Amino acid sequence: SAWNIYLSRVFLSLLPDLCVAENITVVYGMEGETISISCAYSPKENKWREKSWCKHVNKTECQHVVSAHRFWLQFLKKWNGNTSIADNIHTGVLTVTMKRLQKQDAGLYQCKTDFLGEARTLKKVKVEVLGGRSPGCGFKTKGFHAF
Repeated sequence: SAWNIYLSRVFLSLLPDLCVAENITVVYGMEGETISISCAYSPKENKWREKSWCKHVNKTECQHVVSAHRFWLQFLKKWNGNTSIADNIHTGVLTVTMKRLQKQDAGLYQCKTDFLGEARTLKKVKVEVLGGRSPGCGFKTKGFHAF
């Protein structure tokens, strides 16, 4: 019937919105520990682009945390507080390290590149900070790493 065709078209028009799923890597780390996140990129396409790490404050705004040095200083780590970033332009890997994790470090982040105002997301990462060890447990855990 015409009604079924209409409903099918309405459903199919809604389908793209229902099926969109962001590719987000979840990284778990213990409070007080260190995590490292690797973001791969094409060295050929991104050599001249600035690489950075930002934390989402809402769905559209990502607050800058730290940027990598330009390609001629790529071997140096750049720090902002407990977060560092290093860019290996030969292998195309941007490495972000977050030391001494705190609860407020939890949230959605992204590695991105930027050139002449055009930003590209390399990877979205949800950082989950788990509570510190209980007193008297007698063991220490290492941070989890995402690659």
